[in-house]
Amino acid sequence: MSTMAKRQSLSERIKYYDLCQVLNDIKNNKKDEKRRSFDKFLARWYDEMVKFNDDGTKEYYTEDSFYPAMRLIVPMEDKSRKYGLGVTKLTQMLAKGLAIPTNSQELKELQKLNEENAALGLAQFVVKRTGKKEPNLSIAEVNDMLDHLAADMNDGDGKKDTMQKLLKSCTFDELYWIFLILTKKIEITLGTNFGMYVIKWFHPGCYEKLHAGASLQEVIDEVCSASIEERPIDVSQILCRKIKPMLLKRLTHKLSDFKKIIKICGRPFYVETKFDGEHLLVHKYGPDGCKYNYFTRNQNDYTNKFGADCQTKLSARIHDFFKKNVRNCILDCEVLIWDNVFKKYVGKNQRASDGKIYDVKNLEEDAFGADSPLERCLAVFDLLYLNDKSFIDTTLEERMGILNHCVFEKEEPSVIFVSKKLSISNREEFKNFYNDSMRAGHEGIVIKGLNSKYKMGSRAERNGWFKIKPDYGNLTNLDLAIAAARVDKNGKIETFYVAAKDGPKTSKLDMRFRIMAPLMSSMKKVDFDHLLNLVHGEKGWLPLNEKPYWITNPNLERHQNRRYVRREQMVVVEVRASGVKDGNLQFPRIVEIRQDKNLEEIDTASGVFKHEDKLRERHSDGSEDERITEPSKKRRRELLIHENYKLVKHGIDSTFLSSGLKGRKVCVLQGDNKTSPQQFQEILISLGAEPVANPSRTTDFLIATNPKHVRVAGAIKQNSMHIVHGDWLLKCKEAGKLLSWYFIILLL
Repeated sequence: MSTMAKRQSLSERIKYYDLCQVLNDIKNNKKDEKRRSFDKFLARWYDEMVKFNDDGTKEYYTEDSFYPAMRLIVPMEDKSRKYGLGVTKLTQMLAKGLAIPTNSQELKELQKLNEENAALGLAQFVVKRTGKKEPNLSIAEVNDMLDHLAADMNDGDGKKDTMQKLLKSCTFDELYWIFLILTKKIEITLGTNFGMYVIKWFHPGCYEKLHAGASLQEVIDEVCSASIEERPIDVSQILCRKIKPMLLKRLTHKLSDFKKIIKICGRPFYVETKFDGEHLLVHKYGPDGCKYNYFTRNQNDYTNKFGADCQTKLSARIHDFFKKNVRNCILDCEVLIWDNVFKKYVGKNQRASDGKIYDVKNLEEDAFGADSPLERCLAVFDLLYLNDKSFIDTTLEERMGILNHCVFEKEEPSVIFVSKKLSISNREEFKNFYNDSMRAGHEGIVIKGLNSKYKMGSRAERNGWFKIKPDYGNLTNLDLAIAAARVDKNGKIETFYVAAKDGPKTSKLDMRFRIMAPLMSSMKKVDFDHLLNLVHGEKGWLPLNEKPYWITNPNLERHQNRRYVRREQMVVVEVRASGVKDGNLQFPRIVEIRQDKNLEEIDTASGVFKHEDKLRERHSDGSEDERITEPSKKRRRELLIHENYKLVKHGIDSTFLSSGLKGRKVCVLQGDNKTSPQQFQEILISLGAEPVANPSRTTDFLIATNPKHVRVAGAIKQNSMHIVHGDWLLKCKEAGKLLSWYFIILLL
């Protein structure tokens, strides 16, 4: 019998370029077509797994798992590879791999690429430098190089060598998709929840098992076995696995959402306090139940911070609270800070009785000191597993019965306790519980259906798990001033600090400011650089990092890396936040620089505090239309439209210049400091056009002046209609007739 050459695996035979074409199809097609593209590639894979025996029967080469391809399609689900790369680091690596000088104009142009289009721009740049290449790399070879990049995370030379090989071997399409993988942008490119859809397309049971703690390779390899149709995927073995917790669906305060609760949860349903801590899944296991694991909602392992056994850290404090017969269990919890002075739990970004703000999940057990009134503790919401038995398919009502009677010998609010659930049936009870929570200063409330089962990693509305907070649906826009910044050891900005006016009205020179929040800018790099130049100025930061007298915060500690802005260089910015809590902005971000506003025009600190009060009071004072507490009988308020989006109406006083645009529908996307959208609309009307508020299929063309404006950038990306510069309309008005147009030119 002759010796046969070793058979190549499918991942060694199938080109990565072929997979890239599938990804291109998925990106460009609609939902149903996306699935067909994936199914077609998967069918090809399975067809090539077939081997025919001498008797004509066929089997599968079960060693040819689809895993090598799947980890390139849904890299966000493959926890075995971490690259530690963002767009900035990737650009630096490309510069080294292509031997581009660090001070060259080429590198500066690359660094200006925004996050959204970086992969495209970098791939175009590399191909321009290295020339076009024929597709030659297999899926196995690409995986091998990505494995090296992940393994060489701290090895600069190793990464450089691997990157050079990658750049010299890949086509444009291959580079584009590899760069998306490295910068974790593939799901943004292919669509929200794309990973979930693909895994479910592959096999309906995969997604649940993945959330039960199995690795992507384990899940895919099992499905690719020949006997998959005979064996259902088992999700009950979850002890000591990094499972994804069940999540809460957001609801607003509207009456319609209360009706939704009744429809999905039925009556009665549970309500409980929403604590402002960190979500943890606690696993108790091992001989005599003396071992512990702590996993976050993002499957990060925090065991070393909370104690791996019953003799260390938080584990040592909670161990004696369990009943003696509890050998193992999994608890769905929130880790909190208990303040023995305030006799309450201290939430995120809240100051404790010692005047400090703590990050509870990153604290060590001795962080507070021996005499500190602060302690870490656990609020337990749910029971998933007990004494070798999974309860994820048991109703919440049954799980709570077991949790309340079979797990703990005792409870203590400063150590570990079961969060109390109240069973309610009507709107009045719901109103009272919600309003009491708001008055008590809690983050919000949680609603759960008694018959709900534990769906790992799911936030679906049909699950019957909800949360309501006072800030949801009420984005706060404030005009604040940049008062300080925190820099790293290299002088690079890490965080800006924004401030509001504080104290009585005074002259500009005597104004005082209160810092309201640290925040990172979400602006594009060019705008960020402009802002930095404005606040830094020619004189730079104040010479000392001591707090200047015009900053009024009483507990603002000195920080060696904090730099304060000179008062005459403070810049007004528009800040958007999801709400206000305890005087702190929640999830703030800079929207834009407001150079049209003076420092005296920014919001006051008292106004920010009052905004929080309004958010909470409007749920309890019966003042708002369509509240969750009572049906509204008041007249519906008139819908308020932002000035920039109001349409000018045709009137008898309208100026007539020409009928050249008669029958044409035109949308003005934005104006500028000189000309408002309404002024552009008036010119369009004078030329016979019909202005429309938003572009649609019937819109003939668009008017804009700034290609970087969010509405304009979106229209450019869609590339579905002409965008005409607003200056054209001004020239038409000046000439008194319709002139030929010219377009906004965009440079990548």
